[in-house]
Order: sequence, then C-alpha cells, then structure tokens
Amino acid sequence: MNHILRIGELYDSYEGPADLHEEVMKCRRAAENLGVDWEDVLSHNRHQYLCDFRFLAMKHLRDKGFTYKVIGGVFNKRDHSTAVYAVQTAENLIATDRMVRQKWTTFRQS
Repeated sequence: MNHILRIGELYDSYEGPADLHEEVMKCRRAAENLGVDWEDVLSHNRHQYLCDFRFLAMKHLRDKGFTYKVIGGVFNKRDHSTAVYAVQTAENLIATDRMVRQKWTTFRQS
C-alpha cells in the first residue's frame, strides 16, 4: 500500500507513479528559473503569467503519468476538471504561442 501524506491528510488509494514529490520539486525549480513564486502558483491568483505556468506544470505532471485528480490536489486542492482544462490549454498554447513554447523549453530544462 502506498501512503502519501499531503497537508495533514493521508491518501492510501493512490496507485500512480511514486515520484510525485520529485516531480513537484522539479516544478518548483522551473518556477524559480522562470521568475515565478511557487506560493503564487498555488494561490487562486489569475494573473496570466501564473496561469500559464500552472498550465505548464500540470501538463508536466500529466506527461509523467499522474492522474488528473492527483494533479489537482497538488495545486491547492483544485478539481480534476481544472487539471484537464489546464493540460489541454497548455498543449494548445505550446502549439500556437512562441513565448509559451520558450517557457515550456525552459521548464523542461529545469
């Protein structure tokens, strides 16, 4: 049984990849490299640069195999549908927006 302690709650039904903490730390390093405060990323603030980074971070976690429910939980207990929207939006932005594509490249290199 895989137990994950997160913000005072014990989840024992998670069967996904065991390296969630490592991947979240990678997201934190990417935030630092892109000049984004991690606490602001976890907030409900909707500044465009924060939303863009959140979308990229959620896409990164999804690419690593985490479920939408787990991804939403990492980002201040957001709903799984928020994570679905974020991943789809990130993929669209990476495909169409040069600046977001550059941020994604920086994110992956962090």
